[in-house]
Amino acid sequence: MALKRYKPFSPISEKQRAKKKQQSGRYILDSEFYQEIWEERNGICEITGQSLGTEPLSTMFHHLLPKAKYPQFRYCKWNIMMVKPEIHQQIEQDIDKVPAAKKKFEELMALVVFVL
Repeated sequence: MALKRYKPFSPISEKQRAKKKQQSGRYILDSEFYQEIWEERNGICEITGQSLGTEPLSTMFHHLLPKAKYPQFRYCKWNIMMVKPEIHQQIEQDIDKVPAAKKKFEELMALVVFVL
C-alpha cells in the first residue's frame, strides 16, 4: 500500500492575514452587540414570546436590513429582530412565511428609501 502524500500548507499573504484579523475583530464586536440586545430584550423571541434559553446564539439575531446590502446598519439595534433559530431560518428562506418579520422589514425599507 502506497503512502498518501500531503501537500504542504501555502503561506498566508498579508492581505489574507489582514482579512482574518478584521473578521476576528468583527466577531468580538458582534458578540458584544448581541449580548447587549439579549440583556435589553430579556432573551425573548419577538415572534412567539417564548424564552430563547439561557445564553445568546448568533442565530437568534436577524438583521432585517441585510448586513451585506446595508453594512451601515449592522450595529443598529432597531435593525435587529431577536427570534428562535428555526424562525430565523424561515425568515431567511422566505420572509412571507413570517408576517411579523415581513411587516417590520417593509416598515424599515420605507424609512430607508425615504432617508436615502
